[in-house]
Amino acid sequence: MQQPVPIEKAAADCQKGSLDLQKRLEMSAALGFGASDDDVLYGSCMSATSPQSCDNIPGARGGAGNASDCFYLKDFMATAWATIKQNDPSACMKFMHASYTKDEIVSAEKFFAMCGMLAPALRSGQVDNFGAQAVAKGFIAKSELASFINRNIDLRGQPELCDSGPNAKTSPRERAFCRARAALLGALRSGKPEACAASPLCNALTSHKAQACAPYLAAANKSFCGKVADMKTAREAALKKEAAELVLRRHIEAEKARRAEELQKKKAPKPQFHHGQKMQTIPPDVKQRMDEIEKQSKAAQ
Repeated sequence: MQQPVPIEKAAADCQKGSLDLQKRLEMSAALGFGASDDDVLYGSCMSATSPQSCDNIPGARGGAGNASDCFYLKDFMATAWATIKQNDPSACMKFMHASYTKDEIVSAEKFFAMCGMLAPALRSGQVDNFGAQAVAKGFIAKSELASFINRNIDLRGQPELCDSGPNAKTSPRERAFCRARAALLGALRSGKPEACAASPLCNALTSHKAQACAPYLAAANKSFCGKVADMKTAREAALKKEAAELVLRRHIEAEKARRAEELQKKKAPKPQFHHGQKMQTIPPDVKQRMDEIEKQSKAAQ
């Protein structure tokens, strides 16, 4: 039995229902999709219950792309939790070390100074103070203050600021990750169970249950299956077009053959016959020889 092509298998699996992260990523790679933003958010969220979940995302820590984003958000979650809920001063240092690649030389003193500014911002959401301190300590120029606040607007803990206002993020990816981080911080600071339940990241950190990440799983499946449906529709349209073109080519070839046959019949010599004989056709070479003999006979007379 012939194995179904990837798009057909993916469409069948989408019809069956929810797909786990690993299976969806394997099919995404086969179809050339790559990991979606929701895949990365789901992987990061699942790190609260399965620490190795980001390893399933293609790529590596410190590199560019989805895997790096997954590890970054995973570390951000752990740092926010330890800083806000456990008042752990070492959490920020671990986050800084995890966030920088081996190629970047950053002194321990600089890490310490950065954490001295970041930790209070994580607890309070005072991004303006965070920016002012960064300028005062020479981490950024005063002219960079506005862009610095824009990059860190999620620290305010208000997801709506990621979507609208002067500091709104420009790309869907930036908005999605900004909203996730902002909702986490807002929920952790509030201390209210209902606020934490509304944030999948906070819910996963407090419950340690995979079900907490279900909203990201559902969004990832919806995104993947939507792409599969579009690709399947395009494939079916291409196959129909190819079949129609084949029918047209065969029709044209048959018409050419018919016309060629008619033309050949018109070029054939007219039949010659004698009284009392059946009509017969004289072959062209025989007819030419007969004409030559007749000419020679007339010349001899």
